[in-house]
Amino acid sequence: MNPVIFDRSFSRRRFLAVSSAVTLTAFSALAGCGPTGAATAGAASGSSSSAGPAAKEVKFASLIPGSGKLYGFGSVAQGEGFLKEELEKEGFTYSIHDLGASGGPAVNEAMTSGAIDMAIYGDFPAITAISKGSGVRIFASADSREPSNILATAKSGIKGVKDLKGKKVIAPLGTVPYKSFTEILALNGMSVKDMEIVNAASDATSVLSSGQADAMVSNAASNYYMEEKGIGKVVASTDDSPETQDSSVVLVGRTGFSDENPKAVRAVVRALQRAYEFAQDNPEKAWKDISNPSMPESVVKRLYPQDTFARFDPRFSEQQRKNLEKSVDYMVDNKLISKKISLDEAIDEGPLKSL
Repeated sequence: MNPVIFDRSFSRRRFLAVSSAVTLTAFSALAGCGPTGAATAGAASGSSSSAGPAAKEVKFASLIPGSGKLYGFGSVAQGEGFLKEELEKEGFTYSIHDLGASGGPAVNEAMTSGAIDMAIYGDFPAITAISKGSGVRIFASADSREPSNILATAKSGIKGVKDLKGKKVIAPLGTVPYKSFTEILALNGMSVKDMEIVNAASDATSVLSSGQADAMVSNAASNYYMEEKGIGKVVASTDDSPETQDSSVVLVGRTGFSDENPKAVRAVVRALQRAYEFAQDNPEKAWKDISNPSMPESVVKRLYPQDTFARFDPRFSEQQRKNLEKSVDYMVDNKLISKKISLDEAIDEGPLKSL
């Protein structure tokens, strides 16, 4: 059976924009960090009078609408005051700029224009920006492994991967979850040709809920949230097959800013290091920093079990570097980027040496 594309009007330009962002926007829309209404469109200040009147501002992007929060584990560094403290030591303050749920492409555009200086987001859109020569660089890891999973509706009768054969499965093309999905299928002797692929992104939940699909592939945060809402049940995960978990979340900055303000970059990396160390001894507080009414602690604890806090070490492990290389190769092979980049070109580990 050949895959069927649900959205036949999906242009290549729209495809690239959605595909590079979907794993981020799904998390943002369903699982935003921080209290609702904490920030409006624009900037939420992280400044303090102790930074001094001449303090320079570091502009961060937020992809969690209305939260004023950094993505993922960055919310711990922010929520515990580590980001503010470390930046103030170097004479900087910061602001959070809400880019809504538009994902990686919006971050890349804002970085290129100079509207923001730094962001924490997925490695796929970061690699896209670097491959285009957009003047950005990766400085640290913010989550070395980000899982994906498969959610099936009760009516579908799907209990495991083998049951997907002949079913309609939402799996947005060119995304990290789609990549992980193909790997899960391969481990079970299957491929996307064994089912109908529904290429839905922002409307994925409504498509699944209305019965137009039997299952959905997404990042774990989104599917855990939907499972709690009774929309379906997770039937397979990359957590069950660690070799499939090859995506990550990274700290990225535009080179024009970082070259002029290396102390600010080092301060942000130190804040992430403090958050990583804090979580080891204070898991309950870390879970609270990450959670909000859109993503209750029950979901956060499933997404970040205490024994996985090691994922938040800002240093790049050998395995993560291998995973990043695999991501680059995948993106080249699937024409998501036009040229291959080296990790030496993409990553500046100088700030990590200050830890």
